[in-house]
Amino acid sequence: METVKQIVSDPIHAPCKDMAGCANFKPELTAKSAQLVHQLRKQFGFKTQKQRATKRRQYLTYLAEYQAQRDAFITGGAR
Repeated sequence: METVKQIVSDPIHAPCKDMAGCANFKPELTAKSAQLVHQLRKQFGFKTQKQRATKRRQYLTYLAEYQAQRDAFITGGAR
């Protein structure tokens, strides 16, 4: 991967040239690291952001349905 020129407005956000991953980028190492992260997530039960969002959405849907049923029951609902 060639070094990419980017416009950096704040010098604190500019990566160092010798920073790991910026110099001598190797795709096989990146793939190996991604696989290792996947294995660790599976081993320790960590969820990805997408999995957490799905679980939260399911909970909120359940909560909304429960509240709607409760409100219908309290007000007499459709008989």
